[in-house]
Amino acid sequence: MDGNTDRLNITVGGMTCAACVSHVEKALRNIDGVTNASVNLASERATVDYLSNITNISSLRHSIENAGYSFYGTSQDTYNEPETEKELSLLKIRFFFGLIIAASIMVLSLLSYDNNTLFMILATPVQFWAGAPIFSRALSALKHRMTNMNTLITIGTFITYFYSVTITIIHDYLDSTVSSETYFETSSAIVGIVLLGRYMESKSKAKVSDAIKSLMSLHPPTSRVIRNGLETIIPSEDTVLGDLVRLKPSEKIPVDGDVMEGSSWVDESMLTGESSPIEKIAGSKVYAATLNTTGTMIVKATGTGRETVLSRIANLVEDAQGSKAPIQRLADTISGYFIPIVLVISVITFVCWTIFGPSFTYSVLTAVSVLVIACPCALGLATPTAIMVGTGKGANIGILISNGEILETLHDVDTVVFDKTGTLTEGTPAVTDIISNEFDSNHLLKLAASVEQRSEHPVADAIVNAAKAASIELSDVHGFISTPGCGVEGYVDGLHISVNNINYMDGKDSSVSHLLTKSRELSLNRKTVVEVTHDGKSKGLIAVSDPIRSSSKDTINALEKMHIETVMLTGDNRVTAEAVASELSIKNIIAEVLPEEKVKQIVSKPLS
Repeated sequence: MDGNTDRLNITVGGMTCAACVSHVEKALRNIDGVTNASVNLASERATVDYLSNITNISSLRHSIENAGYSFYGTSQDTYNEPETEKELSLLKIRFFFGLIIAASIMVLSLLSYDNNTLFMILATPVQFWAGAPIFSRALSALKHRMTNMNTLITIGTFITYFYSVTITIIHDYLDSTVSSETYFETSSAIVGIVLLGRYMESKSKAKVSDAIKSLMSLHPPTSRVIRNGLETIIPSEDTVLGDLVRLKPSEKIPVDGDVMEGSSWVDESMLTGESSPIEKIAGSKVYAATLNTTGTMIVKATGTGRETVLSRIANLVEDAQGSKAPIQRLADTISGYFIPIVLVISVITFVCWTIFGPSFTYSVLTAVSVLVIACPCALGLATPTAIMVGTGKGANIGILISNGEILETLHDVDTVVFDKTGTLTEGTPAVTDIISNEFDSNHLLKLAASVEQRSEHPVADAIVNAAKAASIELSDVHGFISTPGCGVEGYVDGLHISVNNINYMDGKDSSVSHLLTKSRELSLNRKTVVEVTHDGKSKGLIAVSDPIRSSSKDTINALEKMHIETVMLTGDNRVTAEAVASELSIKNIIAEVLPEEKVKQIVSKPLS
């Protein structure tokens, strides 16, 4: 889209079949300035691309309403949910009423209680009250010289109802020799069953749209902003670009922004799937709805409201649910001709059976049967519903699907690329080995954990959790110092203890050469190793590893059986990556890649 082209998602009410989709699309595309319009029946949403310097939202609204449908708003936020619940409740009452009346007439007929006047009195409110939503939409379509599934239902039930009324009047009041057989239960049952289907469809749509609602609900409701030197708590939607937002431990971040002061570890798993917290310092970027775990920071807002990464993800899911797969476009094209063809077939059926059939009644019933059997129109509804369910379920488990065409073409996939941490592995480091040079293993773990309890690093969390699991009581640490990228140190029980990156063992004397050898062995087995020292002398090693997910091996094997190639793309060093790949039998590895470079690797590099 060029600079003058906008895209709008519009909620459209009153659509019941693929013919409605065709009518709305045609109405929108006939507007000057509209470059494309795609309508999804299941999501009741129209996606419109238009030139903002030629047309506007008001024109789009008038076009939809002039076509006989309802304009419910341009975003999910404007949709009146309480009103929708009220409509659903009324729809439920209507279909229950219709089915109960139909069942009552059937039971009375089976008991040989044939009172057509009573049956007519019972069926009349079903026909004119319960079925009102169906008939009003059929009438609206007729006013615009269009047909839809409501047209078929209306014609079928009204013919059945008024035929039965005519028979009742003639038999009961004019000529008792005329057959008394009526079909009030049929017209009532058709209305009840159709309304039941509409109710189930509406409930299904509401459940699927929960994927977007659940994403947007991750935004915290309030922000702690600093304006004119004063700190104030305001609704998150009132935050503006450039605001300074103070973040405290265990709080969700309300905006996208840049860290101006302070440092912390942020859990970004809801965005990235990476379960290990990410360290944030001055200059780092943070994102709305992620969790600030430990420190205090001041962040300058660079994205608020619908301009955050999370909102853009929600828009992506929304666009995907409203998109059309190629097979759906074919189904909609066919369905556009479906109703006129059914009407013609019904008329032909009536004429043929009137000429060659046993009776006029039989010809009426067969013509009505053609109309009623065609009513479900699964052709136009099944495909968009499948797309909505697929994209909605994917969003709920962290898989974002950009459009319906992706779902249709998935069977052509020949390569699947996996991230390592948090995808193939659990993403939660745990202590696997403790090698002591002098102290008892539990004592070494206690000293290390006592220092690390003041640290915010994921490896520190693993060491502290291991001590707690072993019921080791930690000591207080004094003089704590943390050196990013190197390690931590402090005094524990009067001893100067440091826990350092293993790289700092290089060049040490031969008395700890066996520890250096062991550390290299552990590293080759995809483990992160730290050194524990007392007064600068090595006292042992602690190895931490991110366990491979129990389902990873089965997943890789299943893909291999489907002849789909697997690739591991990771930011970790190649030694660790090769160890994980070897255990999972993955042959293709792309290692030491920065997060922002991963997409480029997939797009620009052959993976095999």
